[in-house]
Amino acid sequence: MTLLTISRFLDTPAASAGHHPVRPLRRGADWTNTQRGWDRVVYCLLVNHIAELLAALADLHPEAEAELWGRVRSTLRSYADRLGCPPRLSALLAGVPLPAKANLLTRWERKADREAGYVRLPSPLAEDILTGSTR
Repeated sequence: MTLLTISRFLDTPAASAGHHPVRPLRRGADWTNTQRGWDRVVYCLLVNHIAELLAALADLHPEAEAELWGRVRSTLRSYADRLGCPPRLSALLAGVPLPAKANLLTRWERKADREAGYVRLPSPLAEDILTGSTR
């Protein structure tokens, strides 16, 4: 069971505490609730990085997009299996909508970036999203 997760993002470090009290690692580190921390990791990894990379590849080879996402799904499944398939990874693999940072809403509301919310987008990890099939 994870007791503490430390993530380094471009704007600020963040920590998500588990069941044991811990102190921030340094001044300015943000404590993040677990769901917000998970959303941020999924957003940064899947939306910002992997989705951008696969979109660039799919622009050149549109027929490969579903297969590429299938490989991502397979890799995540392998990690999930090794970890006992934690609920958050199970949900991700089942195709729950992905968090996307709502930067435009944040600007309109004149909020700081660290207060940005997330909107949910259909996940290409859901097998029926890219194939057009139904379950």
